[in-house]
Amino acid sequence: MEVLLSESIDKLGTRGDVVHVKDGYARNFLLPRGLALPVSEANKKRLDLEHKRYVQREIERKIHAEELANKLASISVTISAQATPEGHLYGAITPKQIHDAFKAEGIELDIRTIIIKEPIKELGSFEIPIKLHREVKGTLRLWIAPDETGSKR
Repeated sequence: MEVLLSESIDKLGTRGDVVHVKDGYARNFLLPRGLALPVSEANKKRLDLEHKRYVQREIERKIHAEELANKLASISVTISAQATPEGHLYGAITPKQIHDAFKAEGIELDIRTIIIKEPIKELGSFEIPIKLHREVKGTLRLWIAPDETGSKR
């Protein structure tokens, strides 16, 4: 049976390909899960239209990500944390704290895009990579300052 793939499937083909598969595989797996469609001109046109919309959305997302990366390049955020006199933090700075600090500055980020390779446990300045789009990466500039309101002993 020939089917038109509506999703890319490893070792079978990419979205939009017409592939020949066994009847049972198509009837019992691909078609019920929406991974493939029967081959017809209407389905080809539908898939082509969906692909054009997808490409347009991806272009818009990439442009938005590039604008955000440029905006982030000009911003530096400070987070206050309790530290020892030597400059060691009592805890580590988490992506949630970084997210909240940038949100307070009016920049909405997805926590999952903040990439911290090693825990931040010292006072100082840091550049943290962020993946805004699969083709666009940015950098968050962050200052960790001692919290002057309270001290831990």
